[in-house]
Amino acid sequence: MSENNLKLMPVNDLLGKPFYVPDYQRGYRWTRIEVKALLDDIWAFYLDNQESPKDVYYCLQPVVVIEEDAKFTLVDGQQRLTTIYLILTYLNDVLTLLGKKKYTMSYATRPGSEDYLQNIRETEKLKNIDYFHIWEAYQEIGQWFDDKDGGVKIAFINTLLNTDQLGRNVKVIWYEIDPKDAVAIFTRINMGKIPLTNAELIKALFLRKDNFPGEEREQVYLKQLEIASEWDRIENTLQKEPFWYFIHDNATKYDTRIEFLFDLLKGKTSKHSDSYTFAAFSKDFETQKISAIWLTVKKYFMALEEWFTERTLFHYVGYLIATGSKVADIFPSSATLSKEDFKDFLKGLIKKRLGEPELETVEYGHPQIKNILLLYNIETMLQNEGSNARFQFDQYKKYSWDIEHISSVMSDIPSLSKSRKWLEHIHDYFVGPTVFDHYDKSSPEVNDMVNGVIRLLQKETYTDREFANIYYPLVSYFKEDYQVASGKEKSPTHYLSNLTLLDSNTNRSYQNAVFPVKRKRILKNDVDGLFVPLCTRNIFLKYYSNQLNDVLFWQQRDADDYLANMQTVLSYYL
Repeated sequence: MSENNLKLMPVNDLLGKPFYVPDYQRGYRWTRIEVKALLDDIWAFYLDNQESPKDVYYCLQPVVVIEEDAKFTLVDGQQRLTTIYLILTYLNDVLTLLGKKKYTMSYATRPGSEDYLQNIRETEKLKNIDYFHIWEAYQEIGQWFDDKDGGVKIAFINTLLNTDQLGRNVKVIWYEIDPKDAVAIFTRINMGKIPLTNAELIKALFLRKDNFPGEEREQVYLKQLEIASEWDRIENTLQKEPFWYFIHDNATKYDTRIEFLFDLLKGKTSKHSDSYTFAAFSKDFETQKISAIWLTVKKYFMALEEWFTERTLFHYVGYLIATGSKVADIFPSSATLSKEDFKDFLKGLIKKRLGEPELETVEYGHPQIKNILLLYNIETMLQNEGSNARFQFDQYKKYSWDIEHISSVMSDIPSLSKSRKWLEHIHDYFVGPTVFDHYDKSSPEVNDMVNGVIRLLQKETYTDREFANIYYPLVSYFKEDYQVASGKEKSPTHYLSNLTLLDSNTNRSYQNAVFPVKRKRILKNDVDGLFVPLCTRNIFLKYYSNQLNDVLFWQQRDADDYLANMQTVLSYYL
């Protein structure tokens, strides 16, 4: 066997090969569901590609083998090869007309399975679990073809067994490995740590000795080592969460993150098969030199690194990715525009996405409200030219973020089941260790309210009325009843001027708490080093308020000053 033999191989080229299932493999376990899915997929490929170019193909998952003693030992792929063997058995009359013979399958510890595959008998289907699954799969194949018209058999077997010359066929990813790796790879597969991701298969493509024809062994080794080292550097960079969450939407999980880079290069979407990216790179190796292919990979990655390093690009690209764009949507323009023109292009995309909203009318539930608040945080950072602060997209994407009311919604009195948590927050604010805020402990009004909270908390149960008698005076004390006297048709607390971004864990713990309780929690999060968006922190420090006469209350004038600042910062987009 040649070292590192990896290629796409038509199923037709498997015919006549002797396959051997070693003792560390379990038996055949595919159910009717997997068998039908394979038949449906191949048939759908045939129907969808009758007018397609001849070089299109349907790609199956890897068949991992060791070539030794004139046979191919199966490390992975037994289930697929056994199912295809059963399909060919069912279509044996057509196979014979085509002058072709199946491959063979033998077993280290289950010699009876080889005989049963060649002579499937219902009377013996319950003899062992392998026979049962083989029988069930064969019955599913028969039922599938019985449900189709007579011409399907010819079309199906032609699709399954076409050569590359005839085209539009089915292929496997054929991967021959070193014998010493066999048990380790099989064990990892069965532990769920599948090594044969697209990335690792593509890596095997890049490191093939065949890529360096005519070169001395030492030169080949040095070039392989160079690619492997650069590969590791790319993977290590992608494993760093600030970089990864900057370019990735966190929707698709990648064990090997360089695979995401390859998917970007080849335009893979959710509509493509798992092996799409590997198959696309395999085609590249048929017509291009390895140096050109690898240079394309490096240039793409270096562009992403430049975006991450350059502060403005980092924030604009990061914002677009966080709000639904894909790297693949943005990248083509970066290759044709100057850096400044590319920044303008990104700002144009952002403006188009927002739709030039009128901030005064944006209220809770608006579809763009989270995007507006996120952009407000980003532009606040960018417009401070003396700062090198960067938005933490990794924290933003790893945790769920909510739209939080700055001043509590007076009418949204907590339900009785949630009221105790609300009272505990108030009690902690007045009586617990208060680091940031102070109150007038000599005030009879305050002492009456605090004592009322304590009495209610000491009771095992209390009524809605008892809680309301505590709730409304406290809300009024913190001046959060201004919303009632506003005279507006809708409460001003639901407009953008009273809303901010907050992580859902902190948000849910509030239970509609009053402003100083929220303030205390936000500032503690900030002191503890937890991520608090810049503008959220500024709000609770009342940086936007022109009259800083009381940090404990959030009033209409504070909301107006906050909205005015937002309009200034986002003026380009409005």
